[in-house]
Amino acid sequence: ALARNSDRIANAKDHAEEALKFNRPLNNPNPRALLGIVCLRLGQRENGVKILEEVIRETDKLVRSCDRNWEVLYAKGWALLGLASCGYAALYEAIEVYELARLASPHLGHIARTRVQFEVIKPLLEAQLGAQGIEFESIFQVVNTN
Repeated sequence: ALARNSDRIANAKDHAEEALKFNRPLNNPNPRALLGIVCLRLGQRENGVKILEEVIRETDKLVRSCDRNWEVLYAKGWALLGLASCGYAALYEAIEVYELARLASPHLGHIARTRVQFEVIKPLLEAQLGAQGIEFESIFQVVNTN
């Protein structure tokens, strides 16, 4: 619903900020990634980029200790998609990380989570991808094809 209802974006920011007050489960970068994406959706580019760069640093540390942590990999992929939408990261980096996450855990529920992440970021990426002649849906298919 968040992806389709722009009135709920500001509310999502409040919820993401509230979730950051609790480190449960431990080392969960997903609320911070959501907050960064929501900031971008609200036009708060500088703040969103800063948050997403923090997510990348955090996830890189976590991946070094366990490179099969699908949850961390999905958060990193989402953050990279956000940075790619601003021109701060290459789209192929995000795709590679999502592919690693899928390989670490190909469970259908995790692929469904990817769909939600992609729908939230879709408004940020569609114009940029369209200018390159790439359909947004094709990116989702690439990262979720076995």
